[in-house]
Amino acid sequence: MRHDAEMTSSRILTPTLLDRPVPGLDRVAERGGWTVNAPPLPDGDEMTRTGVVLAALAGLVERAARAGQRPVALGGDCCQPIAVMAGLTRAGIRPLLLWLDAHGDFNTHDTTISGFVGGMPLAMLTGRGRLDLLRVVGLEPMSDRDVVLSDARNLDVPEAELLAQSEVTRIASIDEAIAALPPRRPVYVHVDVDIVNGAELQKTLYPEPGGPSAADVKRALAHLRDTRDVVAVSMTSWSPALDADGRAADYCLGLLDTLTAPRAARSA
Repeated sequence: MRHDAEMTSSRILTPTLLDRPVPGLDRVAERGGWTVNAPPLPDGDEMTRTGVVLAALAGLVERAARAGQRPVALGGDCCQPIAVMAGLTRAGIRPLLLWLDAHGDFNTHDTTISGFVGGMPLAMLTGRGRLDLLRVVGLEPMSDRDVVLSDARNLDVPEAELLAQSEVTRIASIDEAIAALPPRRPVYVHVDVDIVNGAELQKTLYPEPGGPSAADVKRALAHLRDTRDVVAVSMTSWSPALDADGRAADYCLGLLDTLTAPRAARSA
């Protein structure tokens, strides 16, 4: 089954951070073309309720992928890829994962300093720590060797040690990370927008100094689109509550447009 940049996209908005609403993120749906993932949540703890959100997202991703569409998921946290990968796998698609983030998201409940579950999903995806969220979506852990992480410039010390012990490929430069992707494997790309230099894109929950410019991230994603088979995209959003003028939203949604636009003409 061939997937290419000219396939249609199915945009899915999950306006929550784990199990809690992200104020203002639901307004993205007003732009049109979005399916909103907002299942009723039961009483229970954060992991249980987040599992319900992810299970619903996995079902929407699977449906889109089986229809030959590219799932494009937008939400408030980096646990989305657990659901996206589950939906793709159910549809028979097993891509490489390119994870673009200022953070590693490679903590576990044993290594975390903050206790924030949103800082653990890449570790979970590769079979580390508590796997409750993988179990609820029916996903087996990925091989470390199927993951490329860039740029992860801010890591907790225990997280950095765990990542160094893994076989996950970590490359600071987005361009070099893209170059490391085998050209014949389909790619699922996850973008946490805080990868952009925090001096330029300040309206995120966890802006970090340094990192690539907004223009460089957009250029790199255009190159990724034109040179690799991008079969799914997810994004961890800006902070709508801080974005009164809507400029962060426009930039970040523009990145999604860049990744899903038709490929630029290439010579044979």
